[in-house]
Formats: sequence, C-alpha cells, structure tokens
Amino acid sequence: MAASNGSGGGWAGVVQELLKTFLILRDIFGYALPGGVFLGIGMFVGRIRMQAISGVISPFHVPTWAAAILIVAGCYAVGHVLASAAYLLSDIGKAIVARKYRAELLDPPVTLDAGVQPRLRWLLDNPTEVTADLLVLRSKQPEIFVDLDRRETMTLLSGALLVALTAGPIIFCWLKLGLCATLLVGAAILVIDFATAFPHLRRVKMATRKAGEKLAAAKPPEDYQKHLQDLLDAATEFLKKH
Repeated sequence: MAASNGSGGGWAGVVQELLKTFLILRDIFGYALPGGVFLGIGMFVGRIRMQAISGVISPFHVPTWAAAILIVAGCYAVGHVLASAAYLLSDIGKAIVARKYRAELLDPPVTLDAGVQPRLRWLLDNPTEVTADLLVLRSKQPEIFVDLDRRETMTLLSGALLVALTAGPIIFCWLKLGLCATLLVGAAILVIDFATAFPHLRRVKMATRKAGEKLAAAKPPEDYQKHLQDLLDAATEFLKKH
C-alpha cells in the first residue's frame, strides 16, 4: 500500500515538473520564437541594424550573457504583441458576449444543452475559456491535459507566426514605418488586449472560486484497505492477548 502511494505521488510529481517545463517551452515557442521571426524580417530587409543596437549598448559594457538575455526578452515582448494581435478578434468577441450575458455568467450552465443561447454557448465552449469543471479536473488529473496544452501551444505558435509573417513585410517592406510608429501600433494592440483582459480575468476568478468550492465539498473516498488493515491489526492484538 505504501509503495502504491509513493508511486502515485511520484508520478504526480513528475507530471507537475513536466508541466512546469512545458510552460517554459510554451513561452519560448509561443512568444519568443515568433518575436524573433518578426525582428529577423526587419534585420533581413535592413530596417533593423545590429550596428545601431550595438552602438547603443556598447558604452554600458554589457556582458555577452546579459546581451543574450536582453535579446530573448525583446523577442518575448514582441512575440507577446504578435500573440495579442492573433487573438484580438476572438478577445473582442468574447468581451462583447460576456457583457451581454453578464447575469448568466454568474451561474453558467454545467452542460451546454440546446437551451443555451448560441452566443453564450460559443463563449463557454471557446478554447481559450476557463471553466470550473476544467479546473477541478486539472487539479485531480493533470496528466490528461498534457496533449491539450501541447496543441494549445502549437496553435499559439501558428497564430503568432502568422502575424509575424504578415505584419513583418507590411511594416518593414511596404509601409516602412519607423521605430516610433511601430511602437505606437504595438501599443494600440496592447491597449485593446488590456481592455478585453478584465472581463476574462473576472470569469477566471469566478471559475477558480467555484472550482475551490467543488473541491472543498467533495468528500475523500473511503480507504477500505486501511480499514481492513486496522481490523487485521485489532484481530492480531486480540489473539496475542488471549
């Protein structure tokens, strides 16, 4: 029995460590890589010059490892803007639907049957939506979400790369925007993303609270093997005394 518990705990620990590693890979492939592609397009067409960047940071005598970290951080920041642009239409649509069905979202339906409004169904069944049932299931069996998380990361990578390969030629080759204009475009995207994030965070908060209530209300399963072991121990003590 002890060995079984140990192996179960060990397996859960391995899964948790894999998920933590996967989150790092998600940041690398979902954000940093598309950001690097976007900046690489600017360097290839000559709009971004490494000599100019080196001239800015060289007076500070930045070590090589620190410069590498700065480059990765810059790619990550640009990739975050690209990912926000990829999900922009979906986020705006979710914010509009959530505002319309605010009362219904206070107690969302457990099953999306035929009686649920189509727009509300679309919101609750959206791949980027977080529900209490999924949080409870992830808490109990995190290993079954590995493939789903992998596919979500691939989708994030595809969307951010699509924006990078589309916006890169438009900004660097066609419009030939300068640094300030490019930063303003990115800021405008983040303003919309930030505004639509609050309704989403509100729904995530409610889903997390409901998931916590469900986990607290759930009774732990009866450990019949422990009861049997206690009974055997009591019988052994009785036989020793008599």
